Amino acid sequence: MKRALVLSVLLAGCSPDMTATEYGALLFHDPGFAGSKFNTWSCHTCHATRAGDARILSGAPMAGVVGRGGWFGGKSQGLFDAVQTCYVSFMRGSDLDQDSGHARALYEYLASLEGPTGEVLPFTVVGNVADVARGEPDRGGAIYERACKDCHGNLHTGDGRNSSRASLLPEVTAEYANLFPGVPPSVVVVEKVRHGQFFGVGGNMPLYSTEALSDEELGAVLSYLGL
Repeated sequence: MKRALVLSVLLAGCSPDMTATEYGALLFHDPGFAGSKFNTWSCHTCHATRAGDARILSGAPMAGVVGRGGWFGGKSQGLFDAVQTCYVSFMRGSDLDQDSGHARALYEYLASLEGPTGEVLPFTVVGNVADVARGEPDRGGAIYERACKDCHGNLHTGDGRNSSRASLLPEVTAEYANLFPGVPPSVVVVEKVRHGQFFGVGGNMPLYSTEALSDEELGAVLSYLGL
């Protein structure tokens, strides 16, 4: 007996045997979930759903997420509020109705991802950014492969990036001189990594906590970018 109720009325065009959990999995992996023309990324872009995901991700792993004691390092006390933050701020969606079929289905899918419960994963956001010490370019290249390449693709060409909306690196930094006079391009990159789209220059970039990406790792990536 499957855990979730069949959403045969909600899922126009889908199999009547699809459960809420199965539909939630589709939503989680669907870039069109938020319904915004400005977003081409899915929940899975930033969140792992299984152990062994080799990517360095800005979002927390989803295994056990429903049973956590808090989200965003404890700053959010409700799972739905945490989901809403991602859905609105990074996926450019309108407010998600907590009682909607979409929200219920997503919850059923997240609840199916078993993992440790009760914990609050640390999530440290850098307040005032500053330039970071550079590291080895080769190490930076390896980190770029795991943390940046899925979105931004190969350096200079963008080949392999998952959306043309993702900036071309490091070429985009040439625009920073006009946008932010007197600020070194590397500091702007650090700002974008640490504060994401909250920097106020558009885009959907999520922020990386220091737990997800250390300053040492970020410094190595800057070297790889030639900044």
